Amino acid sequence: MAKPLNEVIASSLSSDRVTVETLENTIEQAKAATVEQQALQARAEADSIDWALNESDREEAAANADRAGRQARAYQAAVDKLTEKLAQKRESDSQKTAQAERDAALAERDGLVERWKEVPDLLNKLKLLFAATGQNTDRLRRAGITEPDAESIARGVTMLGRGGDPDSLAKMRIPAWDKAGRQWPIDHHSIAMAEMNQQITEQFREARKARSPEAIAARKAEEAKQWHSVTLSQTPYTGRVIPFTYLPRGESKMRKVNVGNQPFETEMTMFAIREAEKAGITVEPVTEKASA
Repeated sequence: MAKPLNEVIASSLSSDRVTVETLENTIEQAKAATVEQQALQARAEADSIDWALNESDREEAAANADRAGRQARAYQAAVDKLTEKLAQKRESDSQKTAQAERDAALAERDGLVERWKEVPDLLNKLKLLFAATGQNTDRLRRAGITEPDAESIARGVTMLGRGGDPDSLAKMRIPAWDKAGRQWPIDHHSIAMAEMNQQITEQFREARKARSPEAIAARKAEEAKQWHSVTLSQTPYTGRVIPFTYLPRGESKMRKVNVGNQPFETEMTMFAIREAEKAGITVEPVTEKASA
């Protein structure tokens, strides 16, 4: 037994699980009920002012007109609310459908990703096959054999480069997997250029590193630790006593060297040499003096 329209309308408005089809059917019924009540209202209003009827009948007709009018307005309000809910439901269903499609597309994409991960191994097998085929073809020619190569026989075709002949798979271009360029046919020139560019890049990097303040300071520190045989002399001041660090900077051992009119030879670090020069001492390498 079908539910009364009033109950159907109330259920459709209150339930979140109502379907689009149910809303559409309820809206059509509510529209039909609105038209019906509007017609009843019109007839009752006409009877309410018909002097052919007695007073009580006209009063009853007026009451019926009022009741039918209220019913018509109620059904129309229900139509408006149901129409709004139908639009929201369609939008929600559309969003769910779109989201489901996005999820399905992403799931399909992820499945393809897993399949694509198998491609590097397949490409490696192809490259090995192509290389072996090319080497065998060269071997056949050196042996004076003019028969078709392995690829032609396997495919059952002839590839003599004539119009209409199929292309050789062994000569197809295979892009590099994770960088620019190609991995087949092997581009020996590009490989050599890439290696040279890499070497140049490394040289520039090392040169920049060598010019950094940290590298310069490290070289100076290492240089200061090296001992040098030098000749000391000071003509303007006789018998002046100058302290020189005889060990690398940071160590406490000191030695005082008397510098008079007569030059003498000793060993000093670069730090000590610079300190001596600041004090006005002439410092000359022993090796250069001897060679002079």
